[in-house]
Amino acid sequence: MKTANDVAVRGIFKKRLFQAGLTVFALILLLTTIFFCRRPVILISDKAFIALYGEKRTYYRQFSLSLSLFRPVKTINIAEGAGPDLAAQGALSLSLRPFAVFFPYRYREAAKRYLEGRPDAPVVILAGRKALGNSSETGQSGLWIHTDSEADLYRAGAIAGIFARHENQIRNDTGYWGDHTNQEIALFYEGINNEEKTAFVTGLESQEWVGSPLYSPDFEEKNLCCAVILENFRFSGEETPRSLILFTWMDPALAPRKTLVIFDDSPWTQIAPALEIVKEKDSTKRLRQGSCFSFYIREVR
Repeated sequence: MKTANDVAVRGIFKKRLFQAGLTVFALILLLTTIFFCRRPVILISDKAFIALYGEKRTYYRQFSLSLSLFRPVKTINIAEGAGPDLAAQGALSLSLRPFAVFFPYRYREAAKRYLEGRPDAPVVILAGRKALGNSSETGQSGLWIHTDSEADLYRAGAIAGIFARHENQIRNDTGYWGDHTNQEIALFYEGINNEEKTAFVTGLESQEWVGSPLYSPDFEEKNLCCAVILENFRFSGEETPRSLILFTWMDPALAPRKTLVIFDDSPWTQIAPALEIVKEKDSTKRLRQGSCFSFYIREVR
């Protein structure tokens, strides 16, 4: 049987619970208001990119990046073949005072048009592995941010070296080699310079791999142990590499079965670290591909 004291305690508990719920609701409302009042980050994209990257994956990246930056991240998705004026107008329509506007390298002309209408806007061109000297192409004050390809190639070389060493050890232990006696590692990267080659070889040597890697297109496709691919390439012969390391925007679900590791070099992985460079206004700093993840490791027999 309930006493008057029990009823009073329960009433106090309900009152405090209501007050706590009201406080949480008010806090959520306040944070939501602050979030949407903050200046947005804008990314210029297109439908071809979304098709390759994956629609659900794109939405997830946009949502998670908005939360981590605690500001809206908006995109303008341009139809394939649209001109730079349309891309620039799309970006202008999204916000009068953006925190930063990101243009991939292929839309650098659109960045120039955007700056003509809003010269004080914080515009960033994600130039990837393009030459540093190309920043003069805009003729404007846009900040060009480049990829640290040497750091990326060192990591890719180390991963390739680990796989080659692991495969070699298993075959030595089991005595089974079959037709896979070749331990050649190849790098598909047009326009590679000496510093990048040195970084790749240093990564290989860090895993005690001995030899000289092959560079496209100066070799025949003969039973490669591993291929590191930084550009579009299609193997013409029946003998394809036994493992692949890719630098790509591709949805992992669409990648070849032999893919060992993907370096996600899409704009979505570059925005957060690029904003740190924007704050410092130092275009000499370069980005590493921050999202390196392994989604498939095949069985070595």
